Amino acid sequence: MKRAVLLCALALLFSLLFYFAVAEETETFTSGDYEYTLLPDGTAEITNYSGKDELLFIPDTIDGKKVTSIGNHAFSSCDSLISVTIPDNVMNIGANPFAQCDKLTSIRVSPDHPVLAVISGVLFYKPEKRLVCYLNSKADTSYMIPQGIQSIGDHAFYSCSNLINVAIPDSVTIIGDYAFIGCNSLTNVTIPDSVTSIRNGAFSFCSSLTSVTIPNSVTSIGDYAFSYCSSLTGVTIPDSVMSIGDDAFSDCSSLTSVTIPDSVTNIGDDAFSRCFGLTDITIPNSVTNIGHWAFSDCYSLTSIIIPDSVTSIGNNAFERCAKLTLMVTRDSYAEQYCKKNKLNYTYTDSLDWLNN
Repeated sequence: MKRAVLLCALALLFSLLFYFAVAEETETFTSGDYEYTLLPDGTAEITNYSGKDELLFIPDTIDGKKVTSIGNHAFSSCDSLISVTIPDNVMNIGANPFAQCDKLTSIRVSPDHPVLAVISGVLFYKPEKRLVCYLNSKADTSYMIPQGIQSIGDHAFYSCSNLINVAIPDSVTIIGDYAFIGCNSLTNVTIPDSVTSIRNGAFSFCSSLTSVTIPNSVTSIGDYAFSYCSSLTGVTIPDSVMSIGDDAFSDCSSLTSVTIPDSVTNIGDDAFSRCFGLTDITIPNSVTNIGHWAFSDCYSLTSIIIPDSVTSIGNNAFERCAKLTLMVTRDSYAEQYCKKNKLNYTYTDSLDWLNN
């Protein structure tokens, strides 16, 4: 449990470092408890808050500059914050500014706020119809995202450990980076067929999630999308998916069987690494690349057919798969790879000529 929490925190840290690295390109100013940058129109964007207020009114101006924007994760991990009021000046808001504010129970905006709305304690950005922040202090076990919302923002449900069920309406097209990371009580999610991409880390560390059906509308599964979903036993990948990202299903220790559809061309680095229970997997003829460590530490795997279409296999792709025998065709890239890396293999006849 401690390891999962630590790794969950690290995943957020990595994403924060990305945002901060981008922010470093712009000069940052300090005024009291606030850090801010100047936008092209001369107004201010709050990028960080270091204060200890419990009841916080975000200021209209800083150093005489009108505050018009709140940056990515600007108030994250403010462990004293109970209530925050956002002024009407704010016209833009980044990725969940209040992630990991464990005591925060109230976000307030005026009823006539031009771009922000709060419904049942959940913050939305109206111009993009984006769910920005679901407070992880909420005690509710179920939540129905309002119909008409088009995107679930990055880190929107970060570490909402009380949630068991989330209903996603068919108006949603985007599930943002790390949207549900650390929702460790979440057991059931139905992804509607309006969603085209499951982005990086979207459901990582959802340790109670048992099964996932990915709709035919999805074309890519992002890096770490379902990593550390340790209760996940089955996943259906539709034939619309073309790419499985790095670590997409890594450390899904209960996963036993996966069928990769013949639309997939790339299996990313560590895509199924440390899936200790995985006994069976089918790699279709569409796959050309198997990434580094893609199936490493899959102790229970006994055989995999590597099709002739594969022209690239990364380092240690089958490392520590002690029971595994790879099935390859003669003179194929896979045979040469097995010889070079001293892997157990046997021959399987190619039947491609039947389709010509």
